[in-house]
Amino acid sequence: MAHERAPKLAKLQPPVATALVPRPRLFRRLDRSRGRVVWVLGSPGAGKTALVASWLAQRKRPALWMHLDEGDSDVATFFHYLRLAANGRKGKAPTFEREHLVSPALFARRFFRALYAAPNPPVLVLDDYHAIRADSPVHAALGEGLEEIPKGAEVVITSRASPPPGLARLQVGGVLEVLAGEELALDSREAVALSRRWGYGPRDRSAVLELHARCAGWVAGMVLLLARRGRDEAARGWEDAMFGYFAEEVLQRSAPAVRKVLLETAFLARVPSALAAELSGVEQTGEILADLARRGYFVARHGGTEPTYEFHALFRAFLRRRAEEELPPERQRLVRVVAARRLAQAEDPTEAFDLFLAAGAWDEAAKLIISRAPQLIDQGRSETVSRVIQGLPEERWGRDPWLLLWLAMAGLIREPSRAREHAERALELFEATGDATGTYGALALIGTTRQAEADDLAPLDGWLRKLAEVRHRYEDVPYTKPRSFVVSAALRVLYARQPGNPWTRQWEERALELALGSEDAQTRWEMAVTLLVGSARWARDLPRARMLTGMFRPQHAVGPVWPPRSFWWHFGCASMYLHQGASAAARKEAEQGLAVSAEKGFHDWDPHLLVLRAFAELLAGDVDAARAAIGQATEPMHRSHRGIRSMLLHAASVVARRAGDVALAQEHARRAVELARGAGMPLEEATGLLALAVAESPGTAARRLEQACELGRRCGCRLVEAAAQLGLAVGALRRDDEAAALEGVREGLRIACELGVGHVLWLLPEELADVCGLALQHGVEPEYAAALIRTLQLAPGEGARELDAWPWPVRTEALRGFTVQREEALLVAGRKTQKKPLEMLRCLVAQGAGGAAQETLAEALWPDADVDAAMRALNTTLYRLRKLLGSTEAVLQREGRIALNPRLVYVDLWALRRLLDRTEAAQRRRAPLGQLDALRARLERFVRNERVDEADPLLGELRARLEQRIERCLTAAVAAEREQPARARG
Repeated sequence: MAHERAPKLAKLQPPVATALVPRPRLFRRLDRSRGRVVWVLGSPGAGKTALVASWLAQRKRPALWMHLDEGDSDVATFFHYLRLAANGRKGKAPTFEREHLVSPALFARRFFRALYAAPNPPVLVLDDYHAIRADSPVHAALGEGLEEIPKGAEVVITSRASPPPGLARLQVGGVLEVLAGEELALDSREAVALSRRWGYGPRDRSAVLELHARCAGWVAGMVLLLARRGRDEAARGWEDAMFGYFAEEVLQRSAPAVRKVLLETAFLARVPSALAAELSGVEQTGEILADLARRGYFVARHGGTEPTYEFHALFRAFLRRRAEEELPPERQRLVRVVAARRLAQAEDPTEAFDLFLAAGAWDEAAKLIISRAPQLIDQGRSETVSRVIQGLPEERWGRDPWLLLWLAMAGLIREPSRAREHAERALELFEATGDATGTYGALALIGTTRQAEADDLAPLDGWLRKLAEVRHRYEDVPYTKPRSFVVSAALRVLYARQPGNPWTRQWEERALELALGSEDAQTRWEMAVTLLVGSARWARDLPRARMLTGMFRPQHAVGPVWPPRSFWWHFGCASMYLHQGASAAARKEAEQGLAVSAEKGFHDWDPHLLVLRAFAELLAGDVDAARAAIGQATEPMHRSHRGIRSMLLHAASVVARRAGDVALAQEHARRAVELARGAGMPLEEATGLLALAVAESPGTAARRLEQACELGRRCGCRLVEAAAQLGLAVGALRRDDEAAALEGVREGLRIACELGVGHVLWLLPEELADVCGLALQHGVEPEYAAALIRTLQLAPGEGARELDAWPWPVRTEALRGFTVQREEALLVAGRKTQKKPLEMLRCLVAQGAGGAAQETLAEALWPDADVDAAMRALNTTLYRLRKLLGSTEAVLQREGRIALNPRLVYVDLWALRRLLDRTEAAQRRRAPLGQLDALRARLERFVRNERVDEADPLLGELRARLEQRIERCLTAAVAAEREQPARARG
């Protein structure tokens, strides 16, 4: 991509140095300042600007030049122009956006790092820094940014005042040095050189030195005395002397045409040659100004496509005073208005605003600010928008709905309450005039501020009713960008306050239409992010979330958008990955989103991503990391509104329960529910109820889970409904009520499977394992249950260790022959290297779940070897067996014993033994026949599938004993059925 060209603004061009006197001693002084900030301090007329411009020209140094005025006190305006000056260089500087107003200093560091990323950086010159107001945030931001300049780079700042506190600290660190007024004073050699330009020769040397002594080396005073041939007695102050000189020598002695040009162009800070001619009506205007600049007569010429001229600050102040005294008020107004109309066409209309306001041209000023406000606000220049609008009479902007709306937009970040007041007044006026676009825009702004600011979202019900009324009246917003603003606001309010409202789907369809079909790239990105967040959070629509993430990427964002959508994009992606069970991807997206907020310096939203990071850590099994993320999120919790506090406490409850602190989990969840209810956020209340229910005793939990399930249905959140059903199943399993548990599993897994979620946040891993085990046992969503087990790496509980359907990492079949499968791939004992490990595996199977002593196993495998050799061979073979099975955890070695891990390795012989144990125990305690029938059915299926093979000398006897037990169990079951024909089947 080609670099953006810097516009040829006079503000960003150094003055042409043709009429300036070289000053070698100061040039050398500036040369020695590489790697520093040089503060050139001097009074008006001390030659600060001339010195820097002539040094750059003489040294042929490239420069980024920025002439400052009071408008640059707006920190966004300051960085806007600084970026324009930097455009076209390698390593493009970042754009100041609205969110950077929260922390300009953080942006400044990033800006200067980017500015100086390329080698051989140019000199940055900030001219007339004293124009920046004392209370401007520019000082602190620049102080931070200048600390980023690398060695060999240089910044020069000219000012009439000493460094402000925000920059003065750089002096202590040796980053900034001051080139003060006494150093700027002309020495005798420079005074003589300057006199040559005024026609003085060698014979006049003594007279020139006398003039030099009289003005104490002050450059402007020396020019004054040289021009007057020493007639001024210099008894008055320098400003009076200058003004007197200007009056007598410049105006009175100038031709009428020169006088007219000077007076009628003095209202502009910088005036292009053609505009000066247009204002004055003097044909020779260009030649007049060029001659004054050439002679160094308090006029500087800036290069570019069209020459632009700038009066010395003192000269301009004098000329403006004289113009206001001599020109009729109507002429002054006309000059300002004509100039403003011309400047209004420029890329930056700031000076046009000021001229319109000074001329009292309220209508033209209002029209211009309304047309430029969107661009200025996108650039973060909200302060400029507010200043211009409030520069109009209040009765003017207070009755113009568009001025009120843009004033509200400008104050959205710093004064949301005041912004809402302006928007509400604008809404009244828009409705009165029937302006559909304005009505929608004002209403969207009101909804945005209420949602962001309110501690209780219940009043948003009224906002939604108003939106329905407006939509019924006007049907639709006629323009794309206001439409996206309205759609985004409506969805955010609906998601927060009424997520189950059927209207939500209609707004989502409108958002999707804009995301896919809008011609405006910024609108497409805005809608994509809004939809992604709504679709991914609580797994509302994961297929749509996946579609959006496949079609859009953060780099698709065009232009600055408020709020910064890149943050919320990462939030949406992290939510999607979390619900899919992809912990690493969710963590990565959360960290990227937190990096965005760190870059912007706006941390109010960090708790949202920290909570997701905590859940991702839990999903990965790192409880300590999850606790740390929650701790980081809750540090500023006392400053947050109830909705955010509820979210944090809900997450803290989930983490506490996972850590084993049930009492703390209950306390956090109970408080989360209270806060969510108070905040009018039903979905947060439902999730809080889930967290509270699963942490309570089964009796109390059932009632709360039913409440959460019903609230989840009303909110349209099927994930809450699924989790509540599975929570009820867990409670039923605790009560040994398998029928009720199966009902909850059937409904919960059906919904979860339809949603495509990869885990259920509120259940512990062991609870989810029991749920999945029951599902596999009864053939309920078996593929989905197996996928959950694999994704979450769930270990089977006691009741599932005999399940053949469980997706075991390693399966050992020993009832018929001897086979081993690793992730469904059959392992064959064909190579010598695998033969001994498989023999060890057969021995461990024969020994049972308790395993065997190392010495016993070594002697069985290497009966002819001595003890030491056998033990060495044992360790080598154990290493190979673990490698063969694909996990070091598949074979355990503890306290001198070696055993297969029953949580990872399925052995059909062991599963059959556990099933027989359960069946015999049930028969002994005369369990209900229904339960006995279920066990018998499982036993019969087992025997049908597994034909016992007694040929194996190691396992044959074990197989035979198991077959005898099977026959006894089945015989006892038939006998019990005959003896108790009337017994109720439970």
